[in-house]
Amino acid sequence: MELTYNIKLFSEIIMAKNEYLKLEFLTWKNARKYLCDINPDLTKIIDDWNPDNSFGFYKGVYQYGDLLLEEGKLCLPFSNGEFVYLTDSRISEKIKADLNYSSFPISILIQKSAEVYFEVNNRVIPLVIFPSGIPLGLLETLDPIGSCCIRNIWNVSIGARSAFMIPKISDRETHNKLAKEFNLSISKPNSSFDHFEIFKQLARSEKNSDSSWTSDILFMNRKWFETDYNNYHWLKFNNYLHEYMVRYSSYTRNKSTVDVMYQLFVKELETGNKRTFAHLFDTLKHIVSIMVGAAPSFRPARNDECAGPFNMIQKLYLEYYSLHYCPTVMVPHHYNFLNDTRPSYYSISQPSLFETALRSRKLESFIDDLYQLRLLFESFTTLAKKGKFRIDGTLIENAIKSTDVDYFHTSEDSVYNGIKSIKEMSDDDIFLSTVSIDNNVTQLKFSEISSFTRSCIRLKSTTAD
Repeated sequence: MELTYNIKLFSEIIMAKNEYLKLEFLTWKNARKYLCDINPDLTKIIDDWNPDNSFGFYKGVYQYGDLLLEEGKLCLPFSNGEFVYLTDSRISEKIKADLNYSSFPISILIQKSAEVYFEVNNRVIPLVIFPSGIPLGLLETLDPIGSCCIRNIWNVSIGARSAFMIPKISDRETHNKLAKEFNLSISKPNSSFDHFEIFKQLARSEKNSDSSWTSDILFMNRKWFETDYNNYHWLKFNNYLHEYMVRYSSYTRNKSTVDVMYQLFVKELETGNKRTFAHLFDTLKHIVSIMVGAAPSFRPARNDECAGPFNMIQKLYLEYYSLHYCPTVMVPHHYNFLNDTRPSYYSISQPSLFETALRSRKLESFIDDLYQLRLLFESFTTLAKKGKFRIDGTLIENAIKSTDVDYFHTSEDSVYNGIKSIKEMSDDDIFLSTVSIDNNVTQLKFSEISSFTRSCIRLKSTTAD
């Protein structure tokens, strides 16, 4: 009798704790409908396996801007809107045991996207953008503890943390008007770094009739990762995850080889008695990583709400902030020279790379940097096409051959040969100056003066249809 009472009491404690947590446990039978369209390969593997009901998923709901991971710590949603770490005392021991097999248990977004990023000195450094259907947490889960994987650095946001608006939205009076209308608790932004917090609060405002942007996420429980070498289906499942990790880490895994390529370039520069600044060399390397899709670039958001509720945000800035320019929102994007029909952009004056060579930047030096970078990059691509770097047949060679690179600045000084006017940039890319509101496309004046466009680099595929 006493044992029965204790079991009942223990069950009630677990249920009470789980009432706080906004997670739903799903068996494969119930979770399958979410994965079959966004990841048919994984669905087929699990279907063939047909695991019992102890293999399951925890389904959680996140809003735009919520953190899925904060400095390497998993964040779980509570029913009151709060997010807590897995170690929180209000979370049942059962859920802790099911998800603590990794600092970032394997997770799959059912819809929308997530951004892995790092913040330093009021800059956002995006690492990767994950669309729906892609397993997250592979490195943290599959790389053994004690490896070179540093697990307590990265943040993962639901939607794009690094998104920002091109025109200035820092006018105090008009910002206060918007803030009053939608009960925002943030002051006017000092830079594009602050745009995200405004976007997030607008997306959640109770006075916003279009605030339904959410993302559902599936967390795989511990049972999937209990080693079972005698089970063919488990081996196939495990191999699938490892193949995915290898595929997404190709550039990083080959970093030593890529570094040799840059050493060969340095040798060619020295042979020709050419010198360059370290920060420009770092920028060149970052642009190459963008070319091969290893690092995100930026492009205008348009009819694609995966990165965030930006159609709604653009509408509010036109109606309540009375913005006189096109409310162009730039979102992170992995450039793909094979199928990108739209150009991608990178800015020297608003860098999103880890800078190893620090220097003091003055406003008037940006155009000189851009000009020097153009010369450096043209030298690099010329030597690459001549086979000097031994990259024949690689993704790097194909990306270089299939990408046009152009350089833009607000200045139209003819002294800087090869630097184009920002006006040409907006004329060539209609998405910079158009906005889609309530399914109506409107063209507005593009804001040519912004920190991002001051020294801008455009990548455009020559092979995509």
